[in-house]
Amino acid sequence: MGRIREEERRHVASVVERLTSLDAERHPDGFLVAGPGPGTAALMRALPAKLADRVIGTTHLNPTELTPAVVARAARAAQATHAPIVEREMVSQIHSGLGRGRATNGVRETLHALAQGQVRTLVVRSDVHGPGFRCATSGRLAVSSADCDGEGEATPVADLVAAAMQQARERGATVVEIHDPQITEQIEGLAALLRFS
Repeated sequence: MGRIREEERRHVASVVERLTSLDAERHPDGFLVAGPGPGTAALMRALPAKLADRVIGTTHLNPTELTPAVVARAARAAQATHAPIVEREMVSQIHSGLGRGRATNGVRETLHALAQGQVRTLVVRSDVHGPGFRCATSGRLAVSSADCDGEGEATPVADLVAAAMQQARERGATVVEIHDPQITEQIEGLAALLRFS
């Protein structure tokens, strides 16, 4: 019995180590924890808070019957259930953070916060796309070339939102896309939860 528990503990520790490594390499927006019932529960208890906060769901999957298609279906189902909850929570946090200087709502102010390293979570309307600029000297993303005044030449960027998402991930921020049409109206293109005021 002791040997089995030690093997389980080692397995869970190696999975946590691998997830931590994947998180650092790829910056995924979320994780699905799947496997046999007791193993899933043990892994959830062992996850560090940073990873546990980004678990989009848990599900029972039989390791002997796994295929990429089975895992993909389980991930899509978990995402479909989890996404609306996350979207509503993000918008609520943005509204409560605005008055306290802990959030932004609008493209210009969010890009400014991103350039300052303030963004903890970048919130993006899935229906917003369009060109913008990158200021040559500062590297800051901007809505118009005039926004780069004093920061070097304005270089065109084909998709400003995609560039902002990439920059946010490179700086260790989480990116949440808002898809629900009722909720997207409350986001003015880009918004953010901030690390500091």
